[in-house]
Amino acid sequence: YDGALVFDAYQKLPGRGAWVSPHAAALQQAIDKKAFTRAFKQQAHVPEAFVEQVENRLREVAYDLLPLCQKSGLLIAGYEKVQEELKKEGIAALLLASDASENAVDKMARHSERLPTIIAFTREELGAATTNLC
Repeated sequence: YDGALVFDAYQKLPGRGAWVSPHAAALQQAIDKKAFTRAFKQQAHVPEAFVEQVENRLREVAYDLLPLCQKSGLLIAGYEKVQEELKKEGIAALLLASDASENAVDKMARHSERLPTIIAFTREELGAATTNLC
């Protein structure tokens, strides 16, 4: 054991764990305040670029879940379908493509001001994740 922090996205790895908010600022604050050393009651080595590694892994996990969400009916793709669900108030959050046009983002934002908006994947990535279902 070298005391290095490892991000366990699925909470399956053996050993002691510590929970911190998945937001980059909170994670960086925990690192800066040596919260992991206190939580583990021993020196915790934080790998270089650990915050970025966690962000990238969370992004991968979220991306991998998109087809499952769509297959189970929890993810709706397409402007018209989303607008229809917005009228029914059946949407919990909006997932918009990072390379969507400013006009498209503004258009969706006007119709969904009360919803959290996530901008995380490109149109190509979203298309690949939601059209290649098993």
